[in-house]
Amino acid sequence: MNPSSQVSELRPIADGLLVQPDPDQEQSRGGIFLPAGGDKQPCVIGRVLARGPGFREPDGRLREYHVPIGVRVIYPRFSGHEIRLDGETYRLVFERECVAYLP
Repeated sequence: MNPSSQVSELRPIADGLLVQPDPDQEQSRGGIFLPAGGDKQPCVIGRVLARGPGFREPDGRLREYHVPIGVRVIYPRFSGHEIRLDGETYRLVFERECVAYLP
């Protein structure tokens, strides 16, 4: 399986989002993305590539998503989990961690 198909086949669980940080952000030696303005910016922007099935409420209902695939989201710099596939860095964040999205 080539890595690009790994990205297209990756399916987050619950209300997870697979996000690719915007390329115009600087990346530190450790692989952390830094938006223009350095460490003074508390949030990062990235594009949603995939999302999970949704979050189950305590009563069993499936909560609908607010964030569509393909939009850019703004999320706190240290939220979610970083993963690397084929030399590219992605983040798995929960939709509830996103503070806004840009259509």
